[in-house]
Amino acid sequence: MQLYLSSTVCLVVLCLFALRSDLFAESIRSLDERIQRIETQLQDLPVREPGESGGSVGLSGLRPYKPSHPTTVTIDLGKVYPIDHIALVPTRLENEERQLEPTGFPMRFELIGSLTDDFSSPVVFFDGKNEDYPDPNGYPVIFEGKRQSIRFLRILMYKVPHIGRSPSFSFAELFIFSNGRNVALRKPVKNSRSVIWKDLFHDTFLVDGQTSLGQPIVPPPENPDLRGWHGDLQETADCNETVEIAFEHPHEIEEIRLYPVYHIGWPEGVAYGFPINFKVQIKEEELDWITVEDWSRNPFPSPGNNPVNIPLKERKARAIRFQALSLPQSIPSHYIFAMAEMEVYAGGTNIAPLGKITTTSLYDKHPHEWNLEALTDGYGTRGKIIPPLDWLEGLAQRGKLEAELAKLIEQRTQQQDRLARTLKFAVRVLVGALLLAGAVMIRNKRRRQKQLRELKNRIASDLHDEVGSNLASITILAAGAKEEVKSESPHERSLQRMIDIAKETSASMRDIVWMLHPDRKTNMSLTAKFQDIAGSLLADLDFSLDESEEISASRLSMDKLHHFILFYKEVLHNLAKHSNSSQIRIKLTAAGRKIRLDIMDNGQPPPSGDLPQGLKLRAQKMGGHLTYQTHTERNYLCLEIS
Repeated sequence: MQLYLSSTVCLVVLCLFALRSDLFAESIRSLDERIQRIETQLQDLPVREPGESGGSVGLSGLRPYKPSHPTTVTIDLGKVYPIDHIALVPTRLENEERQLEPTGFPMRFELIGSLTDDFSSPVVFFDGKNEDYPDPNGYPVIFEGKRQSIRFLRILMYKVPHIGRSPSFSFAELFIFSNGRNVALRKPVKNSRSVIWKDLFHDTFLVDGQTSLGQPIVPPPENPDLRGWHGDLQETADCNETVEIAFEHPHEIEEIRLYPVYHIGWPEGVAYGFPINFKVQIKEEELDWITVEDWSRNPFPSPGNNPVNIPLKERKARAIRFQALSLPQSIPSHYIFAMAEMEVYAGGTNIAPLGKITTTSLYDKHPHEWNLEALTDGYGTRGKIIPPLDWLEGLAQRGKLEAELAKLIEQRTQQQDRLARTLKFAVRVLVGALLLAGAVMIRNKRRRQKQLRELKNRIASDLHDEVGSNLASITILAAGAKEEVKSESPHERSLQRMIDIAKETSASMRDIVWMLHPDRKTNMSLTAKFQDIAGSLLADLDFSLDESEEISASRLSMDKLHHFILFYKEVLHNLAKHSNSSQIRIKLTAAGRKIRLDIMDNGQPPPSGDLPQGLKLRAQKMGGHLTYQTHTERNYLCLEIS
């Protein structure tokens, strides 16, 4: 009953834990499916390009004096635009391990627009002054413009984090998109609590088109062979190398974008080949070249892994020229002029692929990597160029998916830990239940063994007391009756036969009682028992067990012991009655688990020359090995059992 209850409890516990484990496993499978979907989505999204070597860091400002007097950053777009989207890019600074860490994004802020500089009738794009904004982790934050027309945009900071030890805010870049164009590029910026620090933070850096996110590209499935355009190697920094794009007819040019070569295989790769001093010029019809961007006197700050954006305010031009005047030493002993891509925008479209490209020189040693076609093929050094808004939206989506992915991975880890703990606990419960069931089984077995031993003792005692007493009475009565009858009469022979049967039965009963009685079996020597049997059956013969070892009867099971004794008695009976032996030597020995019985006699062998079949059957039932040999004066019998 106890075993049944233990098994039932164990089964119930295992069912409960199996159900709970299935729930955890199902939850993990669901998390794995969501994780896989997100990882698949991430493969098609742009990535944050490595490196902030070069390029401007952005705008920074101090905390507000009071929450009721927020720090403000105001941008004048110069004219009214219908706004599609507004994008704020967080600043990322390089730490001691040369890794970029996001910093300075305001916790509470407001984003408003206006047609006038007094913001008397503000248009609210985002109201976050009463609740902390989630940390974007360095990814762009994009707000809907809903085509509302404004000229001025203002960011109001109410609560800011710490940059180092100082409460302050920062932005890497502000993009304001209208009809696909970034209309904030190089527009005037006013910061009410401005921080100007070295070449890192300046108010103008907010709208210079440079970020710490790299170029607006998506990595291709395979790395493209083309890296861009490359001029001849120069032995001096000063030069007069040009790249020109000429069109069939004039276009109203809105913007020119120059993409530096960026390849991680080059030391200081972000400065590879972009001029230190240069001019950008346009040409209208047959007129002379007009300079629209002049860095001939001052060195241009290294753009890093950023495109250089030059707004032209829709100036009409038929040709564009990029003139390099001073080059960086990109490789030892040589100066290089190189670009990954050149874009010219008119009417919101890149028309550079429609123009004819001419250059003053061309590096022709690796044409599969550097050639004129690569200058307008739509690829940067590390991927396909996409529109800035698509790029920013893709990065914003990546930021959200990566944040969700991090939470899902954490949840999966927690679920795995819970499942592991559940399984460990289930194993412990199962082991405990099995140990309990085993203990109950052992206890029940011992109790049954005790009960069986007590039953055997009682049977042995009853046989010894009752049957033995009755057999003794039969013997006495038969002996008394024998004296009353005539000698040599049939009655005398019958009574004598009765006396002999009673004695034989009494002897057999003593053997059975001896085997049944556990205590006697444990304490009595099998050798002594064989000595008693030999003394009874071979009383009139010369026999010995002098060289035998003392062997306990407990070494044999009840069944084997029973057959062994009967085998022994039958052999001795045959020797005493039929062999005419005068000398019998018996030896009982043990080696390891085996018991060996050797019997040697000088009598006549069986008529067949072999042992009776009954002896062979008993030896077989014991699983023993029986041999018998006859010689002129000696017969040898050997039985080995284990």
